[in-house]
Amino acid sequence: MTEIIVIDPIDTTHEGPSAPGPSGERQMIHLTQGSLDGACGPYSLMMALLICGVVDRNEATAYGPVDRRKTLGRLLSEWHRLGPLAKCGTNPRQLVELLVRAYGRHIEADFSKESGADLRRFIEEQICINHPVLLAISYHRGGHWVVVIGLEYEITEKSRNLCRFLVLDPAAKTPPVCAWNGIIDARGGGGRYPFTWWTGGKTVQFSFALSVWPRKNHHDE
Repeated sequence: MTEIIVIDPIDTTHEGPSAPGPSGERQMIHLTQGSLDGACGPYSLMMALLICGVVDRNEATAYGPVDRRKTLGRLLSEWHRLGPLAKCGTNPRQLVELLVRAYGRHIEADFSKESGADLRRFIEEQICINHPVLLAISYHRGGHWVVVIGLEYEITEKSRNLCRFLVLDPAAKTPPVCAWNGIIDARGGGGRYPFTWWTGGKTVQFSFALSVWPRKNHHDE
């Protein structure tokens, strides 16, 4: 038997996963990364902010110049500094700096000092208190960012064991029938890359994890 946990306030719709936005109305939270860029980190960060309800999706995806007087405008301006294609990807320091500079007054965050298999406990604990987790995974000659939004457990008569992380992947299509579009094995095996990234077709290692959640009484300017 299995048990699946998905964080509040995510809900599944026929268009994809949603969560309440700044106005309280539900909005779609999955964003699809361009096929030529390595900006999976900023896309994952933006999805986490949508889940937290501090960003309006329509404003985030609108074309045209950004208003640096607003929090979202400052974040997008910082994002643009990475370059139009961000071919080298985004490292954890860059992502944390993006978050703190633009949304430090609206979002609280925590990260684990561990890496590899030791990150599993942190991710599980954060998901169980409804905090989305930005997870950096590494594989042979590459890396990627996803947002962990759920857990899957294997239940037996004697035990309850975490077996999979359920993720929103910016490089995959928006899921119309469930809250996630990616799965990463949490049990692991041997070797340098012990975890199977089912939907990515690779074996990976966990490099960095950052959880975010809205501050109480947060509001935009």
